Amino acid sequence: MQQFTRYEFKYQITPAIAEAIRARLLRFGMEPDPGSIKYPNNTYPVTSLYFDTPTMSDYHDKAGGFLRRKKIRVRIYAPYLAEKQSVAFFSRLNPIYSIIASPRCDAARKMGLSSDADEKNATSLLSLSAIPKIWLEKKEKHEMLVLKKRVLLSLEEYDNLLYGSRLALVQNYPLFLPLLTDSMHSTAMVRYQREPLVSPYQSNLRITFDSLIEACHTHDLRFPMPMIPIAKDFVIMEVKFSFGLPHWFRLILSEFNLRRQSFSKYGESMEALHRFHPIPR
Repeated sequence: MQQFTRYEFKYQITPAIAEAIRARLLRFGMEPDPGSIKYPNNTYPVTSLYFDTPTMSDYHDKAGGFLRRKKIRVRIYAPYLAEKQSVAFFSRLNPIYSIIASPRCDAARKMGLSSDADEKNATSLLSLSAIPKIWLEKKEKHEMLVLKKRVLLSLEEYDNLLYGSRLALVQNYPLFLPLLTDSMHSTAMVRYQREPLVSPYQSNLRITFDSLIEACHTHDLRFPMPMIPIAKDFVIMEVKFSFGLPHWFRLILSEFNLRRQSFSKYGESMEALHRFHPIPR
């Protein structure tokens, strides 16, 4: 089990301001998260399947501004979950995949992939065909402090969570007891692109830029429905830290006159998806 205890501040900013802040962060020594380097532009997809009670109590706790609340979700770092994704499947999305998957990459250069960077980007996109790691997460908020715990699920455990018995899962990980006792069910899939920056000098500081947030109704990450945009005109900057914020970052916030805002991807997605259908109480 992995556990994170930290503060999380969110700021809703325009893409232009995000670009300006990113440049300043790099100037102050922040760098791309090592885990993101293999992705084009150091940006990777984050996809979550959220669970809630029949009366949507977790959503209403957020909407009501309760200081103590929780979320339970399954998260993968891929556009969606598929047991087997062939090169042929990805080739229908973009011919670049079939080119890069050829026995030799000479054909790639002939088809316009003239640089090694192009080949690297295409290869990293093709790597999404592998089954991504499946994380089951519980995120609790106590006023401004966030506690996140997560465990790695096998595909069989994921299937049992959605379609079978949850008893064994809850016995192994009692923190997920509400999945069983509160009859929680999957409510929405939320997906976005994330660019993370970390500080080599302050290991607890992590700043992410989340864009292209979209959502859909689905019960399984393997069967996404048509997505609707949630935040297409702005970027969510999340600042995550365990101790105090460095002085230089406070100066950046002051320069752009930024104030902390409350923004829940799950909450905003549910409101958009239920725009014409009231959310149960």
